Amino acid sequence: MNISSTPSFLNTLKKEECYGCMACVNACGTDSISITRDSEGFIYPAVDKNKCILCGKCAKVCPLVNEPPELQEGQEVYYAWSNNTQNRLDSSSGGIFSEIATTVLSNNGLVYGAAYANDMSVVHIKITTKEELPKIRGSKYIQSDISPTFKTIKADLKAGKLVYFTGTPCQVSAIKKFTNNPDNLITSDLVCHGVPSSKMFQDQLSLFDQKINNISFRDKKRTGWGYDLRLVSDNKTWRMEPLALPYFYGFWKNLTLRPSCYNCQFATINREGDITLADYWLVRKSHPSIKTGKGVSAIIVNTDKGCKIIEDLNNITVEKSSMVNLLKGLGRLKSPVKKPQSRDLIMLEYSQKGFSYIAKNYLMPPRQVILKEKALRGLKQLILFKYWK
Repeated sequence: MNISSTPSFLNTLKKEECYGCMACVNACGTDSISITRDSEGFIYPAVDKNKCILCGKCAKVCPLVNEPPELQEGQEVYYAWSNNTQNRLDSSSGGIFSEIATTVLSNNGLVYGAAYANDMSVVHIKITTKEELPKIRGSKYIQSDISPTFKTIKADLKAGKLVYFTGTPCQVSAIKKFTNNPDNLITSDLVCHGVPSSKMFQDQLSLFDQKINNISFRDKKRTGWGYDLRLVSDNKTWRMEPLALPYFYGFWKNLTLRPSCYNCQFATINREGDITLADYWLVRKSHPSIKTGKGVSAIIVNTDKGCKIIEDLNNITVEKSSMVNLLKGLGRLKSPVKKPQSRDLIMLEYSQKGFSYIAKNYLMPPRQVILKEKALRGLKQLILFKYWK
């Protein structure tokens, strides 16, 4: 899309085109763009045509309008994990994000990542100390709100601060365009499956008989690296198969994702972050000698800046792998998820009849699926010691 010829492109933006980053809202100098939420719970920009002066600033920061950079030569792929056992256990995969963040903080830098707010919504926040790191560690599987962070990140960068930002590929793209990607900005994008809406997540939590204060989709205490759901209130803890939670089942089966996730231009090996982080799910197929029980990270180094970051980490185990091996277990490096035929009907009924209705009628897996998951978990517990390290 030609930016100069489309300064008012937001007026014709389709829902399947908008990533919901809200960079446009922050870039607008006339306050003519506001945030609205649709019946599916996703946020979109809305333009006040009476205020808009067609300056085109919104287009200049939009991940959709701006083509991703060409694939850089020399991408390097690694498998890795933190040598700090607690960091590794508290992380979703191998704890590499924690090690990068710790290094940045040790150099008086700032780290931005996704955290649960008091109402269990997910927002991007800034941390300045290692003690705050648990707030932004771990997979959330909800669309985080990064809108409030754009201007603070830009101000921190202009003040000469080292800033490390991690998020989904579209969020990383938006932050880089909004700030013009200065040398003191480090970015990590995640290999993203797609995102349901924050409203649907709140609807799911409201079905519990107590207020949920904490949730982990990837708790390692019972069976190590993988998926094990833990929810905590003031006086109760729930543990369950993740697929038994309707919200997670809808996410896993691609039934409730943001419309743009099915057309995502970032689902490719052409990455925007200095570093790409992911779980290295099938690492033992190509590297059978390593033990994986505590989690293994995949690292794709995309830039010289990213290369220096990895070289500066002195508390990790890291070995070279290959993109060919990595692609075997990470489909979202090849293409976006496919949109199920039932998706639009489910979301229409969600907007008309509420979450409880679609949870009961569409988002409950067959009993045999849950039994199979429990059996696999039991088997995993029996053999886990072989891969524990």
